[in-house]
Amino acid sequence: MSLFPQGYAAVLTQTELLDEPSVIVADIGGWTVDLMRLDNRIPNAASCRSLELGMIRCIDEISEQVRRLFGLSLTTAQIESALRGSSGGMDERIRAVIHTQAGKYARNLLSAVTESGLDIRAMPAIFLGGGAALLKRHLSATDGLCRPLILDDVSLNAKGYERLVGQMSRVSAMADKRRLNLSFSLTSPQQREAWRILSSIPVGQRTDTVCRMVCKAHEQDALLSAIRGLIREELRHLDLTTEKSRQAQAGDMDENVLGFLLALQQEGDEIT
Repeated sequence: MSLFPQGYAAVLTQTELLDEPSVIVADIGGWTVDLMRLDNRIPNAASCRSLELGMIRCIDEISEQVRRLFGLSLTTAQIESALRGSSGGMDERIRAVIHTQAGKYARNLLSAVTESGLDIRAMPAIFLGGGAALLKRHLSATDGLCRPLILDDVSLNAKGYERLVGQMSRVSAMADKRRLNLSFSLTSPQQREAWRILSSIPVGQRTDTVCRMVCKAHEQDALLSAIRGLIREELRHLDLTTEKSRQAQAGDMDENVLGFLLALQQEGDEIT
């Protein structure tokens, strides 16, 4: 199982910023704004922060200001629609108040980011999440930002994770494979014949075919080795038996010769 910080997967989809030595990532959610700095594409755990300045606070401040100035109670959907730039039938004065409050919220947010130790004036900043889509016009227009990038696709994190999983799957698949390179000398009859056989195997089937041939050759070598061992054992036993037989026959011959000589001696004595 692999774990990644919030927003990290989405950032990896932005190839134009991956070569930056340091990048700030700000994920603006409903309740919190999660901060992180990437150094050479690697998350810096010591830089991670979570600020309680999510979009709910921005919506509440806008709603309170409109109620105080106009005596109207706007819904969250109305405020979000105005922030996205929808014309609708809203009074322009109310729309102006909404964007004014949103601008104040954006400035307060950027100030809090800087106070947390991440200087948005010194390095690029990536804003993502549902809040980034609503504050797009205010964050991109704020003075002092080094290089702001607004990712207003709310499903970008999911897309990034899908991409990460695909990359990790390919790496895992490669880790389970081993590569072996062979070179054949065509001046060697045996290697030339091996090259001819391998070249005749259809492309895409060569790996399996070679594996079967190697395994079969290994099994044959093991079988021949076992057979040789049995033959040696039998021959060793046969040699011992033959040697004993030869010794026994030699013993019988010695006794017969001795008996024959004794008989000749006795006959000579009688003649005398």
